[in-house]
Amino acid sequence: MVDDHAWLRLMKRQIFQIAAILLVIEGAAIGAYLLWGVDRTGELAIISNPPGARVLLNLEPTTYMTDTLITRLPEGNYSVTLEKRGYAVEPFVQVVHLQRNQTSAVAFDLIPSSEPMAYTPPTVQETPKTRPEYQPTFPIPITSKSTTADSIGRAQNRKTQKQDTGGTPAPLTQRSQSEFGSVDVASNMVGADIYLDGNPTGQKTNATMMVPIGIHRFAVKKGNYKVQPQEVIANVTGSGTGELVMFELTEDVQSQPYQIHITTDPISGGIFIDNIYRGQGSVELTVDPGEYLVSFVAVDGYETPLSQKVTLTPNNRLATVTGTYQRRLEFSLFIDSLGTARQSGGLRMDLGYFIPAEGLTPDTLWGPAVKYVKDLRAYAWELGWGIATRNPTGYDYIRFQFDIPADFARTKPLTMMIYIFGSSKNYPLTVLNRAEVDMSFNGDLVWENHVPETMITQGLPDKYEELPIDRYVKSGANEIVIRVSAGSQCFVYLRGIEIR
Repeated sequence: MVDDHAWLRLMKRQIFQIAAILLVIEGAAIGAYLLWGVDRTGELAIISNPPGARVLLNLEPTTYMTDTLITRLPEGNYSVTLEKRGYAVEPFVQVVHLQRNQTSAVAFDLIPSSEPMAYTPPTVQETPKTRPEYQPTFPIPITSKSTTADSIGRAQNRKTQKQDTGGTPAPLTQRSQSEFGSVDVASNMVGADIYLDGNPTGQKTNATMMVPIGIHRFAVKKGNYKVQPQEVIANVTGSGTGELVMFELTEDVQSQPYQIHITTDPISGGIFIDNIYRGQGSVELTVDPGEYLVSFVAVDGYETPLSQKVTLTPNNRLATVTGTYQRRLEFSLFIDSLGTARQSGGLRMDLGYFIPAEGLTPDTLWGPAVKYVKDLRAYAWELGWGIATRNPTGYDYIRFQFDIPADFARTKPLTMMIYIFGSSKNYPLTVLNRAEVDMSFNGDLVWENHVPETMITQGLPDKYEELPIDRYVKSGANEIVIRVSAGSQCFVYLRGIEIR
C-alpha cells in the first residue's frame, strides 16, 4: 500500500512539471508573436522635378529612380539625395525620420548644371617607379559599368599603347576626351577642399570633375569638421558615365580653439583683457579655457562701457563682447584761480544788465564784474544792481548757451551744478539783508526769488546746488539766464556752472 501511494505522488509531480513546461512554451510563443508579428517598417516617397534621377540612401546608390515609392523600409533615420548627370540637386541632401506604418515624402529640384571641367593632375618630373597595384581598404561594388566589353577594350588598348611606346604613357594634353570620365564630388556642407589620389585639386564641393579613366581615391577636408567616410574609391569607366561620391561633414567642436572676440561701438576704444592692453576698436584673441575680465579705456565725451566677465569651457569656446560707448554731454564754465573764465564742451557766455521794459542788454562794462571774494578764497562774478546811477537801475545777469546734437540719445538724466553763493553785503543805501536770484531755462522760469543755499562766510568755494534739467533741455540751442531778483538788496556771487 505504501508503494502505491509513493507511485501516485511521483505521477502527480511529473504531471505538474509537464504542465509548467507547456505554460512556458506557450508564453514564449505568444511573446514571439507579439515581438515579431508587429510590422516595424514604413514607406518613403521620393519625387523630383524633373523625374528620372537615381536615389541614394545613406550615401549608398540604389536601383530606384524618381519618382518612386520605397516600401517596407525599417523605421529609423535616412539621408536621401539624388544624382542625375547634368543636373545639380536642390536641396542637396535631406534627412528623414521614418516611422513604422507611416509614409514619409521628400521632394527635390533638379537644376541644369554647366559642363564639367577636366581635372589635370600636377606634373611631377621624376623617374617612374614600380609599385604594387593599389588595394582598396574596403570592397569596391561591382556594377555593370565596370564590366562592360567597352571598358575592357579600352583597358586593353591603353595597355597595348603603353607597350608600343616603351612604357611611357601619353601626356594628358594628348589624351582624347574618351579617356576621361566624370565624377560628382559632393558633401552636405559645400566648400570642402577636394583631394584626388592624395593630392589637392584646388576645387571645392560640390563640383563635377573630369578625371582619367581608372580607379581613384577621393577625399575632402574642411577646417574644424569631421568627414565621413574619410576616403571613397571610385572606378571611373568612361566619359559616357558619371560617378557620385558623397561625404558627410559634421562640426568638430573639440578641435575649435578658445577665442574671445571684442569690438567697441560706435567709436574705437581701447580694450583690456585681465588688465593687459590688447588693442583698440576690435580684438580677436586665442586663449586657454578659463575666466577672463574684459574692460575698456575711457574716452572723452563718452560713458565708458562696464567691464564684462567671460568664461570659456569645452562646450563654450567662443566669447563675443561688444563695448558700447554712450555719448556724454559735459559742459562747464568757471572763473579760475587767476580770475579768467574757462569753458569746456562748447559752453558760451555773455553778461550784461536786465531792465524789465527793455529785456537783456549785453554790456561788459555795466554787467557783472569778476571779483576776488576773500571769504571764498576764490574769484567769482558779482551780481547786483545793473546800473546804480540810473533809474530804474536794472539787474545784472549772466547768460549761458550750449547746443545738444539732434542725434544725441540720453541714457541717463542730465544734471546742472550751480556754484552760487549769497552774501550779507548790501547794495549802497539799502538796509535789507536779502540775497535772491531768478533763473530761466529756455524761457521757462526755474528759480524765482531763490535764496542761495550757501553763504560766502562759510568759506566753501566748491559747494554747489544741483538741479535736474531733463525737462528743460531740447535738441539744438539751449539758453540759461541767471540774474538777481527784483527784491534782492545783497550781492550774489557765481563761480560757474557745470552740466553733465
